[in-house]
Amino acid sequence: MITNGRLLSLILLVAFSGCSSVWKAPPDASADNLSLSSANAPLPVEARRARIAFAYEPLKTIRAGERTSVHLLVTNLGSVVWTYSGDRSGKYEIRVGNHWIDRNGNAKDDGRGSLPYDLRPGDTAEILILINAPETTGEYTLEFDMVQEQVGWFGDSGSEKLRLNVAIE
Repeated sequence: MITNGRLLSLILLVAFSGCSSVWKAPPDASADNLSLSSANAPLPVEARRARIAFAYEPLKTIRAGERTSVHLLVTNLGSVVWTYSGDRSGKYEIRVGNHWIDRNGNAKDDGRGSLPYDLRPGDTAEILILINAPETTGEYTLEFDMVQEQVGWFGDSGSEKLRLNVAIE
């Protein structure tokens, strides 16, 4: 006697025997164009242009001292490729970073998120950044900006920053 479980297994075995292509993912044309290169010099000032947006609904409140992740969409509005990494020490790496700004305008540097691959002019990538809420409750501005490590923040070169008011509870 064949049970329901054995019958299902038999059907699956017959249906998929000899079908090796069933389990292959379809080709991804964009994946063939991805590259992972490294920088050994600062970007020219005109290349330090970005658009940063939230990939999902932005947070409005967070508990004091809590750590959470934020998904951002970053677009290279500059004139050259942003490389995936910098030199061996991390210098020249292009990343997204955040600051917490209190009511008095004091800013505290916080987290970083790395590019998943080289980003060509006009291309957009989703970047995950881990942020750490301030330990003191109150109203803060959460600011995101691109940075080339040990060179400077893109916002200092005129690029737009992404800002959000957040309540620390």
